[in-house]
Order: sequence, then structure tokens, then C-alpha cells
Amino acid sequence: MVDGFLPERYVGARAHDVVPGATTPEDLARACAEKGVECVQLACGKSFPWLVGSDCAGLTPGAAHRVRDELAASGTRIEVLGSYYNMIHPNVAARDRGRAAFIRMLQLAPHFGAPVVASETGSVNVDFSYTTQNFTDERFEEAAEEIRVLASWGERFGTYVGIEPGINHPINTPQRTKELLDVVDSPWLGVVLDPTAFINAANATPEYQLELCMQSAELFGDRILAMHLKDWDVVDGRFAYRNVGEGRALIDQLVSVVTSACPMLPVILEATDAAHVPLAAERVRATAA
Repeated sequence: MVDGFLPERYVGARAHDVVPGATTPEDLARACAEKGVECVQLACGKSFPWLVGSDCAGLTPGAAHRVRDELAASGTRIEVLGSYYNMIHPNVAARDRGRAAFIRMLQLAPHFGAPVVASETGSVNVDFSYTTQNFTDERFEEAAEEIRVLASWGERFGTYVGIEPGINHPINTPQRTKELLDVVDSPWLGVVLDPTAFINAANATPEYQLELCMQSAELFGDRILAMHLKDWDVVDGRFAYRNVGEGRALIDQLVSVVTSACPMLPVILEATDAAHVPLAAERVRATAA
């Protein structure tokens, strides 16, 4: 980085990892300052359930301004709003409710100071158990049509739609992700990239994960809106998350690949214990691009 210029990355965490459970804007802001968290991904229903109410009724521009201002006073920005729902839920009414909540967050995002609202694409199994039925062209088109609607609303409100690919979702590989970006063809659609979401116990090696990350950077590096970073291990044949820096992921290489393709990217720690966030954030901040 040129001295005095902008950083290669902003390091943050999910708000509900910084302060697990329900909290207040004031307490969250204080914890972010104490832990060196520069930015957050905020899921209002997890951090502020008292504020959300039923059907997001408590979420108003004024409430969003309060949250934004409290965090800004501590030097923390809201980079992503999480509004995750099952885009291919077999129950259409459930899908409609999720879409309505997502659109509401797209509308409120500018008041939160957040450029992105994010979601995964879901599963035909409502318990999200693994199924190859998610990988058919029919499920892909179903998700793509849902995302077209979201992107059109995102354009209206000036907010990006961030899609997080995952191994058990219709958008499940770097290649499928690029295909989605091509078929939806909206500048208001981008990617929240989690390299760990592409692997499971059956295929997880540090080298393979890094390869998938490099493919992603090559195929759609200019469309990455944020990076999720979590560590992992495989124990007795079971995939398990670890605090960043305590697992098998090649953390430095993963961060460098993605932030080289997309400078000044928010890197959001995920599934890292609150007590470990400061150490993990400092490690990522020190990673050479």
C-alpha cells in the first residue's frame, strides 16, 4: 500500500459474532471499538430483535439512522446487511415473506449507510440437508429469476444485492456464480464470497479451497462486494468451523487473492468467537496484499 493511501482491505466481523445474542446499538458500537472491528455485517433480527418486530415493522429510517450513527461514532461502518432467506423454498408463501423482508432492507440500506444487502440462495430441503436436487438447471433458473427481481429493486433504491454462493445451493461453484452474473446481467448484483462455503468434509483440502478462491477471483473478481472469512478443520470425518487462524485454511493466501482482485474490500470474520475477534482481525489486517 502506498503510504497515506487507502488500505487494501477493511477488516470486520458479523455483528452477532462481536456481541453474541441481542444487544443495543450503543453496546455493539462499544464492543466494535474495543475489538478493533472496522466494519460489520449486520443482521438486525439477530442483533436487534427488539427493534425489528414482526415483518420488520420496527425498522424505520429513523431507527436505521440511530444504528448507523452509534457505530460511526466508534469508527465502525455497516458494510453489509444480512437478510438471508430461502429463495427456492417449496412453500411460496415463505419465499414471498423472505423476499418482502429483503426488499425492505434494500430500501433501508442507505439509511444504515450500507451499500449491500446479502443472502444465500437456499435449498429445496427446508432443513438445508444436502441434496443434489439443488444443482439442477431448473433450480438455477428459479433462483436466477428471484435474483432478477431483487436486482431490479436494488437499482431502484441504489443498493447492491450480494449473493453468497454455497456448496449446497443452486449457486454452488465459481462457474455457476459467473453464470448467474451473466444471465441476470445487472450492475446492481454482486457476490459476497466465502471461500469456505465451497467446501465440505468430502472435498476439503487447503489447496483445493485456495484453487476455488483463485477461480472466483479470475471469473468475477470485479463483482465481489465483500469477503467472508472463516477457518475450518475436518475431525473424524466431520467438517467443523474454527476461529480464524486456528484451522487449516490458508488464511493469508485467501485474503491476498481476493483483495488483490478487489482492493479496499471489506473482509468480514465469520464463526470466530467474540474473544478471538481482536487477534483474528489484527492478523488479517497485517496480511500483505
